[in-house]
Amino acid sequence: MLKRYDLILYEALLEKGMITREVLEPCAAESEKSGEIFARILNRRGLLSEKDALVILAEKLKLPLIDLRRTAIDKKVIDKIPAKVAIYYKFVPLGIKDRTFMIAVSYPLDIKVQDEIRTQLGYDIEAALSSSDDIEDALKKYYGAMAETLDGIASTTPKGQIVQAREAHEESVEDIEKMEGLGVFSGLMFKPKEMNALLFEFKKGRRAIHSLFCRPFIAVWLLEGKIQEYRIIDSWMWSIRPDSEFDKLIEIPINNRYQEIVSLFAEQ
Repeated sequence: MLKRYDLILYEALLEKGMITREVLEPCAAESEKSGEIFARILNRRGLLSEKDALVILAEKLKLPLIDLRRTAIDKKVIDKIPAKVAIYYKFVPLGIKDRTFMIAVSYPLDIKVQDEIRTQLGYDIEAALSSSDDIEDALKKYYGAMAETLDGIASTTPKGQIVQAREAHEESVEDIEKMEGLGVFSGLMFKPKEMNALLFEFKKGRRAIHSLFCRPFIAVWLLEGKIQEYRIIDSWMWSIRPDSEFDKLIEIPINNRYQEIVSLFAEQ
């Protein structure tokens, strides 16, 4: 049996004559078996664009459909939502009125997830729909590089493990410092063990790093928000250069604060 919103989309596609039942049935069976969202299976098979699916669902459910690229969001609203919650549930806060938060999601939320978010926030929620690419871009824009890093880990790690890491070590997604000025050159040098993760931004290239006077850490190299490479770096290593070009580097200290995230990298 398809989930509620998948079934609404299925029936709407039949009603509008956009896809035949014979074509929809194998996709529905796959969704029921795998748990993957029905609309994403249709999109992956080239049968229905995400935009068309969102338009149909917005119409049927009477939900707003918004373009996040053209939506200004007050920083005060962003600050009210912990990064760990927005990143984990993949939503973008839009505004607040009385005791209700308006959030943007890429697919309607089932009742269980809605209840979980209400519990986390202490507010009622109302949802609007937006594309998954816009949601991801907005999370990176408003919540920074750790959102990119967790998404990158998630792409190479079984779902259960990344969920476990997020739940067991939620604070880590907020504990990252962007390095500027002289901090770019010193990084983790001479820093205490229980140090925050550090973010460095560079021009695209393959510049080398070192770990002189540093405690062990994990280096994560990213290019345009995608993880290119990561390594466990021991102390007193000279001229560490990744195989791929990058424009961002995150140095994650191996300490209690980042224990679960470090474990994920170590297991790969």
